[in-house]
Amino acid sequence: MLRAMLNASLTNTCFAVMFDPSVVAKAHVAGVGATIEVELGGKTDIRHGRPIDATAYVKVLTDGQFLCQSPMGEGSQVVVGRTARLHIGGIDVVVVSERHQPIDTEIFLIHGIDVTRYRIIALKCTNHWRAGFAKVVKRDFLADSPGIMSRNLSDHSYTHVSRPIWPLDQSAAY
Repeated sequence: MLRAMLNASLTNTCFAVMFDPSVVAKAHVAGVGATIEVELGGKTDIRHGRPIDATAYVKVLTDGQFLCQSPMGEGSQVVVGRTARLHIGGIDVVVVSERHQPIDTEIFLIHGIDVTRYRIIALKCTNHWRAGFAKVVKRDFLADSPGIMSRNLSDHSYTHVSRPIWPLDQSAAY
């Protein structure tokens, strides 16, 4: 999704989160105000696409700790490891060193991002984000990007499933 957003030259846009500990480490070594070359994401496996080669401006660095404000988990401590806010093209990208799905605006706020001032808020999140973003999102669009969480069941190989089975096989009868 981030690659498509960069290719579209979007501006006034924020994106959370990319899991990439090596890019976070590079940003922390370079420091706030530095410009770094990154290969962002795409390191887990080939199903999630290639890394994004980009020049990134290091805007903010954090320890990745905050309190959840979403109705789901309100008041609980969240730790996503060290983080970096990188400005790539016209997009502010939050990169984390521990896996995380953004369920509220706090991941943005610890990076100085007030999502109400952005035209587009992009979330790399499969579940539970609506309650935490209900007050700021006017419209939402779900994207089905490649990877293990694709909603397109035909994108996955099923080697240990007896066939036919619905919904993989429309001809399945029970």
